[in-house]
Order: sequence, then C-alpha cells, then structure tokens
Amino acid sequence: MASERRRQRGRLGQCCVAAVRLLTLSILTVALTVADVASAANGKTHTRCSGSQLRLSVQTQGENTTAWIGVTIRHPQNPCDLTGAMTFKIMRNGQLVRIEGNPLRVPVSTPVDMNGSHLVRADWSNWCGKRPGLSLLVEYMGLATKSTFPTLPVCLDRARPSRLMAIK
Repeated sequence: MASERRRQRGRLGQCCVAAVRLLTLSILTVALTVADVASAANGKTHTRCSGSQLRLSVQTQGENTTAWIGVTIRHPQNPCDLTGAMTFKIMRNGQLVRIEGNPLRVPVSTPVDMNGSHLVRADWSNWCGKRPGLSLLVEYMGLATKSTFPTLPVCLDRARPSRLMAIK
C-alpha cells in the first residue's frame, strides 16, 4: 500500500511537471504574440524598401579644404527598412577619375518611417587634378542621380593621393 502511494505521488509529480511546462509554453506563446501585434501596431515591423518607393537628392558643398557630399534618401510611403549599399562615383566624361576610394560603397541599413529620410555622407579631399568636367554619380537600389561640384577640394599635397571616404 505504501509503495502504491509512492507510485501515485510519482505519477502526480510527473503530471504536475508536465502541466507546469505546458502552462509556461502557453504563456510564452501568448506573450510573443502580443508583442508582435503591439510592435506591428506601432509600425516597428518593416518590410524592405523598394527602389521605386525612394527618392534621392544630392547636395555638395565646400567644407574647409574638402568637398562634403550628402545624399538624402526620402521615403514617402509606408515604413520600411533601407538595406544594401550606396555607390559614389566621381567621373569625368563617363569615366571614373583616379581617386583613392573611387568608387566608394557605403553600406545602408536603417529603418525609415512614412515620409522619413536618411542621410548618407562622404568627403572628398586633396584634389590636385584637372578641375573642369568633374561630376558625381550616385547609385542606390536601381536609382541613379548625377550632380556637379560647385566647389572642389583644395590641393594640399601633390605627393599624397586624393581620397573619397565615407563619413559616419
């Protein structure tokens, strides 16, 4: 009789452990579902942006002795995630100009809200080459835009290369 009671208690203990595990799993599932619904309601879950949804605009200006380049990615539609890489190319007559870092690929990975924007920046320094005819070609997600440089970088040292680099 005592051994029968021990067996029953053992079975009861196993049932309790199984019930607690099942209850814990159920609570965790409900909590994750509620978090997903709340996150979606707050616009926190985004799909990947498509190039057709985006607009690029380029700004360049002289800054001290360099040329600052800023590309604004605008997104007029639903929230999404910007991914991929933006490419900056300094060109002359359709050809890449010999500059260290040209072409420059800058990784882009950030969420944008509806009507949001993101700025990608680069800096070009120490240009000692020919000045006329230079242009900037920016490419991102199948989009391309071309711009000129109202101000070019100052030639500081002919012995050093001209450089194109990302600004974080």
